[in-house]
Amino acid sequence: MSCSEDIRDLAIQRISRLFSLAHEMLRRGDIALVRRYVYLATRIAQRCRIKLPKRYRVLICKRCYTLLIPGKTCSVRVRGSYIIKRCLLCGNVIRTRIK
Repeated sequence: MSCSEDIRDLAIQRISRLFSLAHEMLRRGDIALVRRYVYLATRIAQRCRIKLPKRYRVLICKRCYTLLIPGKTCSVRVRGSYIIKRCLLCGNVIRTRIK
């Protein structure tokens, strides 16, 4: 079952709103609410078969659904040709190749 164009536009707006709310809650320190908002945004994208925009995809820990903000929720290291992000909450490691 796929979504119509109007529903896709509404879903994209909702995803954007959820990520902005997640950033606000992270500033306030409510990690549980951040996880809930990010989880809801990913579920909306899955339901409507929308790829999350890359600007959001790179910010998500896929194990615990937390926003990865360097210095707050993740540590960032550069090793050789990789950027290594480690989630400080669950310990998940994300390696991204540098081009």
